[in-house]
Amino acid sequence: MAEVYASALGIGPGDVFYGPLPMHHLSGTIVAPLVPLVAGASTVVDPVFSVSRFWPRVHEVGATHTVLVGGMPQMLWQRPVDELEAGNPLRAAVAIPVPAEIHDAFERRFGLTIVAGYGSSEAGQVTFSSVDEPVAPGTAGRPMPSHEVMVVDDGDTPVPAGEVGEIVVRPRRPHVMFEEYRGNPEATVAATRNLWFHTGDLGRFDGDGNLTFADRKKDYLRRRGENISSFEVETAMATHPAVAEIAVVGVPSELGEDEVKAYVVLRDGAPIGEVELLHHAARTMPHFAVPRYISILGSLPRSAVGRVQKFLLRDMHSSAPGWDREQHGYSLNRHNIDEFISDPGRFSNAAPGDRRADTR
Repeated sequence: MAEVYASALGIGPGDVFYGPLPMHHLSGTIVAPLVPLVAGASTVVDPVFSVSRFWPRVHEVGATHTVLVGGMPQMLWQRPVDELEAGNPLRAAVAIPVPAEIHDAFERRFGLTIVAGYGSSEAGQVTFSSVDEPVAPGTAGRPMPSHEVMVVDDGDTPVPAGEVGEIVVRPRRPHVMFEEYRGNPEATVAATRNLWFHTGDLGRFDGDGNLTFADRKKDYLRRRGENISSFEVETAMATHPAVAEIAVVGVPSELGEDEVKAYVVLRDGAPIGEVELLHHAARTMPHFAVPRYISILGSLPRSAVGRVQKFLLRDMHSSAPGWDREQHGYSLNRHNIDEFISDPGRFSNAAPGDRRADTR
């Protein structure tokens, strides 16, 4: 994996890799120390990522390459423009994920090339791009020669390009993937059924063979018969200038399946309420994906590498359901969504709990 990363990044003697990641994470273990080692470059490892200290550290150590995973790219993107961004020494960054909507602007703003990919602790690096073959915005590159990759339905039948399914993987070379869950043969058998490792991730291939991550399978929502990607809802709502961070989860519905809930962190001093966030959501996504619940928080719970801990947010809902649009008269459906988008104030006098004809 280190050799793959080194080749993709174009790193070599004289370069400096900056890895602000804990060593218990796969990216912290392999990318920061081992990529420079195999490339004959230098490395600087910080145990944690600090968004306020990132650019000072890049300049201080003369970093030419770095790695940004989880929420790190979005945190840098959403900060006010810093004078240290200009003329920084970075040439390339492994950045996963960077939404398609900001991909090109991200590269221009920070003056670097994004190298993206898809992988897991069990499967290793499955797909990748490189500085010589830039990734298609929003995608995770193409399968590597060491791995065979398919996207399948619940019966393990491959789905056509453009359709979402579970990402399954198997090796083309010995020892490029894990071989078992130690001491847990039942889990090993369950994950490797039909001779494919089932990642638990959802994705889709495009017509050029690029893989796009859609969501964790456990985070994919189903509401009133419609499949909803929490990742795509987050991407759409994050385009509002007042939104600093957002996480979307599925919570129980009294009608079965899921309701969509958005946990939102606002930029400092942003004068915005739930109705404006709802209006923005209605303008940027299908009616069935518009969140029913909105909770505004001071921060999101994150792991050591910046990934949002959604299981904690799901657990929070039972004790703190937050703002419920349907209890405030905003029961949106395919018949009234255009009316709401054009004049949300017309809904403000609706009786609490008014469910309006909801023929989805």
